[in-house]
Amino acid sequence: MLDPGPSVPLDERARAVAGATGLAVAVLDGADVEAPLRIDATAEPVDGDRRYTATTAHYPDGVTLSVRAHAPCPVPAGDRAEERRAADGAGLFAAGALVVDGTAYPATGCRAVPGGPVKGWTARVDGQTVTVRGVPDPPAVRLLHAHASPGADRTVSPGPAVRVPLLDGGYEPRVELVTADSTVPAVRSTYEDGTVLWLLAGRVDPHAAARSVFPGEPTTPGPEVFVRVDGCTRTARQLRTAGASARVVDLWGARSRTLVLVTPGRPQGPAPRVVLAQPSSVGAVACAAGGVR
Repeated sequence: MLDPGPSVPLDERARAVAGATGLAVAVLDGADVEAPLRIDATAEPVDGDRRYTATTAHYPDGVTLSVRAHAPCPVPAGDRAEERRAADGAGLFAAGALVVDGTAYPATGCRAVPGGPVKGWTARVDGQTVTVRGVPDPPAVRLLHAHASPGADRTVSPGPAVRVPLLDGGYEPRVELVTADSTVPAVRSTYEDGTVLWLLAGRVDPHAAARSVFPGEPTTPGPEVFVRVDGCTRTARQLRTAGASARVVDLWGARSRTLVLVTPGRPQGPAPRVVLAQPSSVGAVACAAGGVR
């Protein structure tokens, strides 16, 4: 019971755990990121004695951040076939960068199945191994130590910037800043064939997201599906109405957004490809929407 609990400020909690273990505590970085539910430590036999070998911060939905001493970082297989599969997003490994205390470190992402969403990211940072599990793409992380307050001499990361959701390779949509279900701020992209992309502010429960985009309509859950967002495969919860289907993607991490892809009917086929574009790159479409900047 090293962690005094969520009622205590995060810096004090981290100092308590780091001071007892001699290891840093990794937490999510960002102005709007909530504190971890709990912070614990792992003790293992080392050279005939029990020592603390890792600290882990636990967040909702099974997201964990671990710092481990003297543990090798997993490296993808070096054969060319695996390298090609990784480049295509179809292998078991993915290459990325984990931003720790403002510095980007090469990170290895691991999937449970080839081509599936990344389940965990691991990077080597100052002789320690930092692993983030449960986040599809690597978030920003900061390390808290026993000897310094985490708020001193550092700049708090800004909140997630506005993005415009677009179909990859699709025609230009009508882009609007709206308030979904009169409660959730969102950017909405509407295509002529009836496809609508919603990018909701914050993390929204799939059923609440469906209520936002289908106000007053009953929905039924469908199968788990995939959506490609900015080149990364993400798991989506599918919900259906009588005439449309919605795929809800939780963009956990630094973006803190929820993507909802609404399509007429119950389409089948490969995973849709979506890009989250900078408003400036949308050009005249964004300007016509008014207020997207």
